[in-house]
Amino acid sequence: MTTYFVTVGPNEYKVDIKNDEFMVNGQPMDLKLRQLNEQGLFLLQKGNKQLEMLLRPKERNQVAVSVNRRHVTVQVERNDAAKGRPVAQTTAGACTAPMPGMVIQVNVAEGQSVEKGDVVVILESMKMQMEIKATVTGKVAKISAIPGKKVEKGTELVQIVE
Repeated sequence: MTTYFVTVGPNEYKVDIKNDEFMVNGQPMDLKLRQLNEQGLFLLQKGNKQLEMLLRPKERNQVAVSVNRRHVTVQVERNDAAKGRPVAQTTAGACTAPMPGMVIQVNVAEGQSVEKGDVVVILESMKMQMEIKATVTGKVAKISAIPGKKVEKGTELVQIVE
């Protein structure tokens, strides 16, 4: 597994990549990234949605990213370059917000049984909806997510006990 710390503006994300599996801040993401040419053009797939991205290396550990006529510079550090960096610890069964956003939908109720990978909350951030999935199999012990409410990165949305 390779770990990267990706900073976009004021937001930082821990991205773990193993084979073709992506985890962002501990949450599994249904993403596929495929290089289209040698000039930095990539295709990002999330479910049925596809985005072409142009990635250009800049200064040390920086990448210029262009998507849908939007341009941003992203800071990327590999785990070995970020040794000693504090990483937020989460409780087993805690489903947390991988980035700031708004809770769109809560798909579970307290006391409900869930399987690892079940979608428990839908969060919207940067005009994209992301599914927050159960990190363990168990029962929903606590729901902190409220539809329509904004949350910060790392906010616990749902707690599941095994």
